Amino acid sequence: MTSLYLFAALALLLIGIVGSIVPSLPGPLFSVIGVFLYWWSTGYSTPGPILFGVIIFTGIFAIAVDYIATYIGADKSGASQKTALMAGIAAGLLFLFTGPFGIIIGVAGVVFLREIMLGKDSEKAFQSSITTTMALLSSIFAKVALTFVMLLLFLLSLTI
Repeated sequence: MTSLYLFAALALLLIGIVGSIVPSLPGPLFSVIGVFLYWWSTGYSTPGPILFGVIIFTGIFAIAVDYIATYIGADKSGASQKTALMAGIAAGLLFLFTGPFGIIIGVAGVVFLREIMLGKDSEKAFQSSITTTMALLSSIFAKVALTFVMLLLFLLSLTI
């Protein structure tokens, strides 16, 4: 039975990595759930409490990065949080049809168009779209790296 939980945990950790790439998908949350599931299935013994805490802290940090980075990028660029949310949704939808390229086009395009609609001149709208896109891409890179670290730590815990 433990091997079933191990398989489920590993699947959730891998989904967490992939989900970190897709903008509207809570990848780090899948990873955290996978670790909790396996920890619960082993009677709270594997991974040990300290390593478990490190893995979970990494996951919580990745979740925070997920929610904060795009909003900070939008704020620094002058775009509204509503614009950033709309851009994230568009990026997620375009990702399904065009892959990673859709993330860039979705965010940059939505931010640019929305800022123009809100009355900004094209130069400021373009700068907002670039800054917001870079913040989203940085967020994605950080989430992928952190969820990958979670997977590595989890695998390490299985060998200890």
